[in-house]
Amino acid sequence: MAIEVCLTVQNLNDKRSRYIPASHSLVLPCSRKWLIEPIKLQKGGLKPRWKASGSITKEPGDVSFPIRHLRVLYALPNDVYKTWGPSHTPAGYEYFCRHSSLNTYWSKKMQTFLGRMSVDSQFYTRF
Repeated sequence: MAIEVCLTVQNLNDKRSRYIPASHSLVLPCSRKWLIEPIKLQKGGLKPRWKASGSITKEPGDVSFPIRHLRVLYALPNDVYKTWGPSHTPAGYEYFCRHSSLNTYWSKKMQTFLGRMSVDSQFYTRF
């Protein structure tokens, strides 16, 4: 999942063009420095990013990940969100929120919204 914070409509359009379906074969390079950086957890405390991911099983070096399930959250200024949103239809991998909504990351409503971005939400039940 990518999160793009946009400041203008032109900035949004530039960022959207990075993820068009024709470029679905993306590879994401991640440096060891970024992966071992401690991040805050929901219930407090810190954990290295690679451990918090739950999908990397041993401390990594520099790695590249193929992107198979793309989700992009675009955060727009409140006024842009209000005027741009009603006249556009997002692609299947695109999600939008107001800048101010990023401050509500841990709220139930935002967590539900983010949960719908999960690949799990594409299946009625898990296997």
